[in-house]
Amino acid sequence: MKTCLKCGAEMADDAVFCKKCGFADITHCTKCGKKRMPGSQFCRGCGKRFYDPEDQAASAPISGPSPVSEPVLAPEPVSPTVAAIEPVWAQEDSPTAPVANKAETGLEPIAPSFGTDTGPMPVPASEGEAPSEYHSFENEGTFTPPAVDASLPTDLSDLTGKKKSPLVPIIVIASLLFIVFAGVAVFFLATASSRRYKQAKKELDAGNYEKAVAEFEKVGKYEDAEDLLAEARALLHYENGKKAFDQEDFDKALEEFKAAGTINDAEYMAKQSEFAGHYKKGMSLSGSGDYDAAIEEFYKASDYKDAPTQIKACYYKMGQEELSKNNPDGAEKYFNLAEGYQDASSKISEINYVRGENAYKAGDNLSAAKYFYKAGKYQDAEDRANELYYNLAIEAFNKGENEKAAEYFSLIGDYKDSKNYAQSVYYNSGMACLNAKDYENAGKYLYLAGDYQKADQVLTNAIRDLAKANDLINARKLCSFDPAGDKYVDGLTAFYKTDYLTAADHFKASGDFLNSVTLYKSSYYNYGLGIFKTKNYEEAEKYFKLGEDYSYASKLAHVCEGEIKYSQGYISQAATEYSKVSIDKTLKSICKARGFDVSGRKAFVNARLTLERAKGSWNPKANDIEVKFTDKSGYSQRIYSEYIWDGQYLDLSFTYNEKTMRFDITIKLAFGRYSDYSPYDYSQYHEIKSYTKTYKNQKKLPEIIQIDGKTVVLRYVKGVFTVTYTKNVSGSSGVKQFKSVVSYEKATQ
Repeated sequence: MKTCLKCGAEMADDAVFCKKCGFADITHCTKCGKKRMPGSQFCRGCGKRFYDPEDQAASAPISGPSPVSEPVLAPEPVSPTVAAIEPVWAQEDSPTAPVANKAETGLEPIAPSFGTDTGPMPVPASEGEAPSEYHSFENEGTFTPPAVDASLPTDLSDLTGKKKSPLVPIIVIASLLFIVFAGVAVFFLATASSRRYKQAKKELDAGNYEKAVAEFEKVGKYEDAEDLLAEARALLHYENGKKAFDQEDFDKALEEFKAAGTINDAEYMAKQSEFAGHYKKGMSLSGSGDYDAAIEEFYKASDYKDAPTQIKACYYKMGQEELSKNNPDGAEKYFNLAEGYQDASSKISEINYVRGENAYKAGDNLSAAKYFYKAGKYQDAEDRANELYYNLAIEAFNKGENEKAAEYFSLIGDYKDSKNYAQSVYYNSGMACLNAKDYENAGKYLYLAGDYQKADQVLTNAIRDLAKANDLINARKLCSFDPAGDKYVDGLTAFYKTDYLTAADHFKASGDFLNSVTLYKSSYYNYGLGIFKTKNYEEAEKYFKLGEDYSYASKLAHVCEGEIKYSQGYISQAATEYSKVSIDKTLKSICKARGFDVSGRKAFVNARLTLERAKGSWNPKANDIEVKFTDKSGYSQRIYSEYIWDGQYLDLSFTYNEKTMRFDITIKLAFGRYSDYSPYDYSQYHEIKSYTKTYKNQKKLPEIIQIDGKTVVLRYVKGVFTVTYTKNVSGSSGVKQFKSVVSYEKATQ
């Protein structure tokens, strides 16, 4: 496909006319093959008329002395001399005039015109050169030059017959040539910029940035060419930067990426190029053994690739060099800087092990112990260090140098019996200082003694006694081994003044110093006890919960929650809270001192829950009623009924007294039984027996209730009432045994 030089529309490669604007897109005559001169309307070889749709706009003839059409000048693109001008005269009605007719072009012939915009024209090629991008046509026939009309003048004399100067026609022709060449020049300048602009944009879009730059530079200030030129240059620099970066020419890459400005990620790539350049130099310097300079470059490379690792690699190599020079101090320094790289740590241990061995051979056991200790687990360094420190500690202990002995023991932890030795040393030293009222050292040593001989308890008791006696200065001295000691003493002071909330704040601030955590909980627990006495159970519960697991704080929190639920009428939930409280003598005593009977209260809540569940109406669920008669001869007969008789019921109600925590319970009962025996008509001998009983000052609903002595007994087990009636009657004819068992279930509400 090619583009119309006039309107820019696409057209087939072999098309002559543009379908959109009708422009004749040819550079050579389709008849004789002669090259078309820019702006010409006729072929200067055969006279054939070129079609140009712009001619329709010029219908009037060119002004001149002759009433007929003026000749059409078709100048060659050469120097404008008279000798080079070869005008072609053509009249429209001449049989030989090379004017395109309707049969040839499909269009009506139109008059030629000068000075009009005929659309983009191709740059003329040299004479005889075939067109490179336009369709060529073979000659359509032999051209016969047109005959010259005898009526036309052969020179440039005017019509009066007066002969003009020879310069006149030359000036006229030169003027005409100047106008033609000026128009052609303007035309070509305009169309050349348009073509180059489009071509440059194609190159830019295709990523051919170098060609795009070259084309946009030729375009100049046409439309947005300057902006696109800047973009093309930036992209070209970016592309060159990438090529240089891939070729590891990082200096050039940096230069190109900087020149690319902010296009794409040019700024980031510029920084990467800078880092990569330093990294490359660092690798080169490291390879040549200039480690100091290499390290400097690797630092400048930031975290590019493995630059941090390469820094440690350089230090490692420097350490190896120092080892080869038998300079353990210098080697240790560099291996420390190379920590984490390969076996740098092992190298340090090796150095210290050698130092320890040399010191041991020289009889310097303390230095040997230090070096073996620093060697860590290298070979047998740890065991040798422990053994040396242990012997040094025993030696110091025997000399009474307790502090030094304790220091050595502390370094070897549980080696042999060193821990006990160390704690005993601290304990003895602490007790000696305490007796001497050297409180600062006493506190420090007793603290280091830990739980040996309950040293920690001895220390806390000593501080407590001093605080209780308001000897705060010495109490603080005993705590001077830890900055938290001051807050601890402040907490004790407030605690013994029963300012429990302030005490809790101070103990919290002292962290885990000695028994601060326990005293923190104790403060809230004691504050809660004071509120519990006022029966403000909601407030008391809050502080018992803060007391957590201290003493009876947790149990009392459940008691408080039980009382809260009970007061709200949630008897079941109250009983659940009390079920979490196991009661012992201490808890009873604590509660009693604050006017609260915890055992009685728990029983009362549970009893009320049972009665709440039992109260109301109950209907018969099952009958098991019989009478059995046995005469003296041993013969027996039995009347039995499982049918649930009408008229049976059970009602239970109760009242209670909060102060005495006792209940009054009323039971109304009706059940069926046989009253006599007759083998012939037993149905008339059954009846419904009723009772109403009230039981005063009950602690709870008994499981067994005697309604009528031992004859009628009522049981309440697992939510079911059962009444049992039993009676034996002896007579002259034999023995009658009466038995009724009736169970009741709760009536649906």
